[in-house]
Amino acid sequence: MEKRITLKPSFKSAILMLGMLALPVMVSAQESWKWEREAEDFSASSYVRVTDATADGNVVSGGKFVDELSVGKDSELGYSITDVPAPGMYDLSISYVSMQERYLLVKIADRNPIVVDCTETTGNWNGGPGIVKDEDGNEVERPGVVTKTISVYIPEVGDNDLVIKAFDGYSESEGKYLSFAPNIDKITVTPSTAELKETPEEMEPIEIEMESSNALSGSAKLMTEHNDHYSGTAGVTLGSTGRASYKVTVPETGAYALYIDYTTMQTRWIYVKVNAQPKQYLEFSEKTPTWGREESDDSSRPTIYKKAVLLYLEKGENTVMLNSYSGATSEHSDSPNMDKMTIIKVDAAISDPGYEKVAYSFDYTDMAEMSSDVTVAEGKMIALLDNDERTSLELDVKEATFMAKMPYPLMLTGYAIASSGDMTNWKVEGSVDGQGDWTELGSIGVAKEGVYEQHKVEFNQNEPVAYQYFRLVAKGDENLNIAEWQLFGSPCVSAERPLPSDMFKGDDSGLEASEDGWDFDKEHGERFQYIVDGKLSTKFTADQVKSPTEKTPIFFQYRLETAETARSYSLTVPWELQSRDPKDWTLYGYMNGAWIVLDSRKDIKFPTSSSTLVYNIAEPKECAVYKLEITANNGSRDNTQLTAWQLFDKEQPIYIATGVKDIYTDKVSAQVYSVDNKVIISADQRVVYCIYGLSGQKVKEGIVDGTVEVPVSAGFYIVTVDGVATKVLTR
Repeated sequence: MEKRITLKPSFKSAILMLGMLALPVMVSAQESWKWEREAEDFSASSYVRVTDATADGNVVSGGKFVDELSVGKDSELGYSITDVPAPGMYDLSISYVSMQERYLLVKIADRNPIVVDCTETTGNWNGGPGIVKDEDGNEVERPGVVTKTISVYIPEVGDNDLVIKAFDGYSESEGKYLSFAPNIDKITVTPSTAELKETPEEMEPIEIEMESSNALSGSAKLMTEHNDHYSGTAGVTLGSTGRASYKVTVPETGAYALYIDYTTMQTRWIYVKVNAQPKQYLEFSEKTPTWGREESDDSSRPTIYKKAVLLYLEKGENTVMLNSYSGATSEHSDSPNMDKMTIIKVDAAISDPGYEKVAYSFDYTDMAEMSSDVTVAEGKMIALLDNDERTSLELDVKEATFMAKMPYPLMLTGYAIASSGDMTNWKVEGSVDGQGDWTELGSIGVAKEGVYEQHKVEFNQNEPVAYQYFRLVAKGDENLNIAEWQLFGSPCVSAERPLPSDMFKGDDSGLEASEDGWDFDKEHGERFQYIVDGKLSTKFTADQVKSPTEKTPIFFQYRLETAETARSYSLTVPWELQSRDPKDWTLYGYMNGAWIVLDSRKDIKFPTSSSTLVYNIAEPKECAVYKLEITANNGSRDNTQLTAWQLFDKEQPIYIATGVKDIYTDKVSAQVYSVDNKVIISADQRVVYCIYGLSGQKVKEGIVDGTVEVPVSAGFYIVTVDGVATKVLTR
């Protein structure tokens, strides 16, 4: 028989009164609760050090701090937050010492880790106040210890684990990612008044063995021998010009941490690219005790190290690409040897980093006369040739042919095509006269990045085969989408002298150089005079290294017989070893007793070996002496090379010289570009535009609602759309 207990009204009231009296006591107990630990009083740790604070006037609590907390060694500190009164929000305060902006990774119980930026700095590294210079060079006094406080969710009553690790974060003051945490002094947890925000439970880590890459290209290769200490006894090295791609599927859009397990006994670099986002450059400066073939015999250093980077991933499938790169501190142009990568979900402030163009800023379709066997609306062909795979030409046909007539014959060394559709049946062909036989220029290698495919073409610089006409034959099962067609190579106007005539006229008597070149006094030498001989089969090579971290500029200087105006120039690179190609350079002219900058380029990558890049000089000057100074190459630690430097007294017919310029304001998204002496402005809202000459005189003003084409004379113009300005060149 069920028994039911019924309370008398008076007894009910008594219990309710007791409860009400007890409630304030419970709240008061929670508000007064506090957990505090000296950093050195950890319950668990790995690869850290406890150090005495010895600076004069140091204010370090307990006189000690924990340092050497690094991402590379996977260092960590473990604590137990005891007697937590209730689940909810708490303020976690970490007192630390650091003269640099550094980062931490904090994990509480079974929740996603939190990336913590410790951007406030101290007066010295040992706990004492000090005078330091701010970013403007002013002297300011900084304290010996600072505190970073964040609101965190603690999920359990009683004891909760707390783990603190270092995280690779970008330091604005240092201009690079730093792998060490600040020196930790003390940790405090108190109840918080912050709005409840429950941190999700930790996501199952995604672990990927490097050797499982679905696409290796360039010099990237598998390492399958002598890697017994790697997790899968194999790994990947990118070499100096390689790429490894991986498909990563995640459950939601947001912030993730990518960890790369690696070995390297030299400082090496790579860059990471997710989907079409901008590159992130990573320096592997924490060196491992071995290359991974032997186990570390140093108890303070593990065999395998880690490198971390914060990523923005989209829900579903993402492409993560690891690419070779030679940074400022590289001791070798190869990548580190990489064992495994792990991706975890983290709580971090991150936004969509946007899009980075893949297409090259110059190719020979920029100089071509274009035609097609299908009708293309006026102004729409630009989408095919604007060196931007984000714009595309939409056609109501399943097959089309586009022909490009070059200003001179071209030795093709590669091409690129881009489309959101299937490009399996697309091909590129070449012809001497555009009338007779067409030769298919087959691909001998392809690198894919999103919708963009770059193909290598076989060539021979000693016996070049040249075509003046090229055509793209595009076929598909659906209506065509063509986002880009690019052609790469070098001029080949004749067998005797492939490169076109220029202001140097093949005469090296006016040429000087900072370096003679390799074996310059031998028949097989790679001497500086070769850069003006007009040939594709000779080259200059020289050492360009002062120290492991500093490159010596290389310059070439040419004195003309009389002062002349150079209106354009080109650089051609050799047939091999792309890591030695120039990356940063400046063209100078000597005028009125001083060098003036005529053109400067940075972070340029030649699309293929034996390719030429052509540039018009925006504001040419009459000079008797010109100088080309190369300040960085494409990754080689030691050597820089060049086949040709040419100056021309005429502008080159680069029809798409400035490409498409994007403009975004609160009101409008717009694009500005030029075609055939017309400024083209497209906008998604009805807004005012103005076109000015460089003198400031207004040339045209109007309203754009969709697309407007404005005929102008050849030259540079400033175009404003909704008050935002950009520069455009028309011819």
